[in-house]
Amino acid sequence: MHSYAWSDELARQLSEGLLRERRVFAPVTAGDGVCRMQPVEEIAGCDCVALPRLPLKKLVLPSRDRLWSLSAEDYLPPAPAPRLAVLGVAPCDLYALAYLDQAFAEDALYRQRREKMLLLGAACSPHPSCRCPTWPAPPPFDLFLAEGRLWVGSAQGESWLSSLDVDLAVGRDEAFPEQFWKGQGPALPTDLTRRFAASAASPLWGRVAARCLSCGACSVVCPTCSCYQIIDEVTPSGQVARHRQWDNCFFRDHALVAGGHNFRPDRASRLRFRFEHKYLGFGDLRGVPSCVGCGRCAQACPVGIDLVKVLESLLAGEVEV
Repeated sequence: MHSYAWSDELARQLSEGLLRERRVFAPVTAGDGVCRMQPVEEIAGCDCVALPRLPLKKLVLPSRDRLWSLSAEDYLPPAPAPRLAVLGVAPCDLYALAYLDQAFAEDALYRQRREKMLLLGAACSPHPSCRCPTWPAPPPFDLFLAEGRLWVGSAQGESWLSSLDVDLAVGRDEAFPEQFWKGQGPALPTDLTRRFAASAASPLWGRVAARCLSCGACSVVCPTCSCYQIIDEVTPSGQVARHRQWDNCFFRDHALVAGGHNFRPDRASRLRFRFEHKYLGFGDLRGVPSCVGCGRCAQACPVGIDLVKVLESLLAGEVEV
């Protein structure tokens, strides 16, 4: 992996080029103190310390996504994906996007959006609520800014840099900056699957779930939660539209199937399912944890449920959280 020295001229041309060619998003803190990923008209000053409340998934998997519509006159496919640049992406959100890239590898609409997205990552200062796991290697990115250098992580990033009218200092191969790895904690225990299976009858899940409101806030802000439902709508004029809409595993009807059977009828089973998904993986990605340790779920939960504390209690053999 190689990098180039960061300079004022490189910053200026990078900013002008991105704003000229793409719709640019960056984390911006509003007057209410909340950091959000927003479209910007200028890049200077978009250095939000906190993570945006909603992660990048809102750009590649919108909460309400029209898949197609049909009228008496015409069939309309989904709107073409715009060319985007996303700045100031924290490492945990880059890892989350890498997970979604695997989960939606065969989804044509998702892939189209990702291919038209340029990611510029940035080193962050870990927040007390961060629970970053140990990662063996940096996540996929196009460009990454840290310690006064701009790292190149993809052919798209290299191609885009080479298109700028700026004399880049000679690139050099070097280890990724130490700042990137700050905040990472210990790896998950190798016997977590066994411990989780043995906890099926543990009162731990019921004790924690008794506080849960089933509001779904944790899944909304989670950068890797991607459950959805398909909704078909017919208007009085006869137009038909199909949408993909965010769903939530904490909702009572999420696992409800024909005949009235519910695979997860109570909050304890839904909490356990979420824990399994986050730490043990799910479906084709079994064995690939989807928790990137951003801490958003613990911050968003109105009753203070923290999956990391649930994990700690499970490993300690405790009942209370």
